[in-house]
Amino acid sequence: MQALILAGGEGTRLRPLTSTVPKLVVPLVDRPFISYMLEWLRRHGVDQAIMSCGFMADGVRAVLGDGASLGLELLYVEEPGPLGTGGALKFAEELLEERFLMLNGDVLTDIDLTDQLRQHERTGARATLALVPVDDPSAYGLVRRHADASVKEFVEKPRPEQIDTNLISAGAYILEREVLDEMAPAGSQISIERDVFPRLVGRGLYGYEASGYWLDIGTPERYLQGTFDILERTVQTEVGDALGPSGVAVSDGEIAGTVLASALIGPGCAVAEGATVGARAVLGRGVSIGAGAVVQSAVVLDGVRARKNDRLRGGETIVIAPAPVTPVPSAGEVADFTIMYEDPQLIVVDKPAGVVVHPAGPHRDGTLSQALARHGGAGGDPWRPGIVHRLDKDTSGLLVVAKGEEAHRRLKAQLAAHEIVREYLALVEGRPPARTGTIDAPLGRDRRARMRMSIDTDKPRAARTHFVLEEALPSTALLRIRLETGRTHQIRAHFKAIGHPICGDREYGTRDRYGLQRQFLHAAKLEFIAPSGKSVTVDSPLPPDLAGFLRGLKP
Repeated sequence: MQALILAGGEGTRLRPLTSTVPKLVVPLVDRPFISYMLEWLRRHGVDQAIMSCGFMADGVRAVLGDGASLGLELLYVEEPGPLGTGGALKFAEELLEERFLMLNGDVLTDIDLTDQLRQHERTGARATLALVPVDDPSAYGLVRRHADASVKEFVEKPRPEQIDTNLISAGAYILEREVLDEMAPAGSQISIERDVFPRLVGRGLYGYEASGYWLDIGTPERYLQGTFDILERTVQTEVGDALGPSGVAVSDGEIAGTVLASALIGPGCAVAEGATVGARAVLGRGVSIGAGAVVQSAVVLDGVRARKNDRLRGGETIVIAPAPVTPVPSAGEVADFTIMYEDPQLIVVDKPAGVVVHPAGPHRDGTLSQALARHGGAGGDPWRPGIVHRLDKDTSGLLVVAKGEEAHRRLKAQLAAHEIVREYLALVEGRPPARTGTIDAPLGRDRRARMRMSIDTDKPRAARTHFVLEEALPSTALLRIRLETGRTHQIRAHFKAIGHPICGDREYGTRDRYGLQRQFLHAAKLEFIAPSGKSVTVDSPLPPDLAGFLRGLKP
């Protein structure tokens, strides 16, 4: 399933934690705050999340990357300005599927989304709101329901005499895409709570009464409460599961003092003899706690030193040492590439294997997009300026890169319309049964191995790959492949699915069977119409490593 996460706020209530770090990636225990939501979504079958960003969007992307480390795919939409909750939804419309989740990114929760979806399907709802009970609903808005769970009305900031239910919106909605048809055009200021949901009352709007944990982490006090609830396993999280029966998790470091449950100590920490950490304490990376110091009911973030006999207790102090994240770092190693074609509006480059196209996850520097930014690459996503399409790290070959917004828009439109010809040369195991063919098999995240794409998926998306036999060899075949669609790992997943994986592909093929250092896959041809109107065709020969390997296979 797909989820849209609203992540556009500045997090002013959470300052000073959010002074230099986007709210969604503020460290919570041992990972970015939004990681808990993404892990929760993944447990309920979500395999793609769209991050609707505004404030410090590049910082969010720099930390989370493409989502591979979290087991799902992350896409990013950057609002041109504050659009409201409904405006953010409408702005992301082109990326949304027929049914999707919409979530407030400020929430830490473990409510049962799977059960919410069951009710949504059972009632035939157009929209289903998760509702949670709170002790004092006067600060929120009440949601009244009929006996069949359909929403009766909303009561904003109710007076004491109006409180006849304690159910409020949990900020987790299941929506049918048709709901967007009744909204104002993209770019409009819209509140989904005030402008959309009230109009759906009596027209397919339902409320699901959820049980479980729910907390809006919007202030330093609630940040601490969320921290303690994770440590004490009040909310179900992967961090809580990792603490085990002892309630203590200690990474590598020098721990001579006392650590009491519940506590988590990050890597590289030093706790001197006579010092006490816990209960309810978190130490970030490289924290030093002096002799006799006590850290209790507190969070100490990366690199801080507590001196001898210091006292941090009762949540009174949060020590912050965040490092701001900047987009497209210009320092460090420069990626290698060859320019195959250039005009005033675009560049076609030949990327060698081993080069990452844009910053993501651990790859923060030395990427192709950073090198191209120095050569005029521009337009589209500021974290990967000018990039129109991508290649896997270990796939070599051709990419087209824009030099401005208009060129980027036109090239992306051609790509979406399947008007850019992208041909690859690939060596596959065995020999396909026909000299030419089409693999028309929808792909999505594999049900069991979430880092892989597969035809065995809960959320299939259309994928078509065409091929022609270039040369038959004793136990392999060289194919010329043309992509019609462009799903993640499409060629690799498709040929694995038909029993002819790419030679040397360690993820989808047979590890080390052929002695190749990477998959035998090369983007050999691009053909498209440049923004100037000129027809452009660029060919790239096999690089020396693949050409030499191919020669060695021939009798």
